[in-house]
Amino acid sequence: MNTSRLSRTTRSYLTKTQIENPLLVTFTLKQMIQVYNEFGSHLVKGNRITYETNFRHFSNRLNKKAYGNASKRFKKRLKILAIMEGGIGGIRYHYHGVIQTPPHLLNSSLNEKTKFINNSWKETLWGYRITDIKYPNKEVGDVGGWVNYISKSRSKQQDLNTSVDWLNTHLG
Repeated sequence: MNTSRLSRTTRSYLTKTQIENPLLVTFTLKQMIQVYNEFGSHLVKGNRITYETNFRHFSNRLNKKAYGNASKRFKKRLKILAIMEGGIGGIRYHYHGVIQTPPHLLNSSLNEKTKFINNSWKETLWGYRITDIKYPNKEVGDVGGWVNYISKSRSKQQDLNTSVDWLNTHLG
């Protein structure tokens, strides 16, 4: 299967996937962090592996806060679609995605949901302070329009198939 056909198939799959009570999210990542040890300090540059690990840490924290011990014991997880972008043309690395609203926050305001999710993001090592969390709306074409937007190829280092963070995407 050629790359463009695979990208179309992936986009179609992601667009058709249903996530109940979705929130549309963008999380930025620190590009470097300063590490201190017995020899002094130095800057460590982030890469795909550190960012995927960071997102997994975020996801684990979020699920633990949403479901408590059931997140590990019974594998209860929020549905999450995660796509990484950036690293080319001076674009900061960031994640776009869709996250299921935690069940205990279904009747809460967007501000409370944002605070809950941002707290988990900011507790990670590579999570940067700039985030954007919103409800699906007609402006972005609801969830399908958002998925089409975040699956664009313009700001991805490679193609869509390698930009989807399959290790941290949980749709089932």
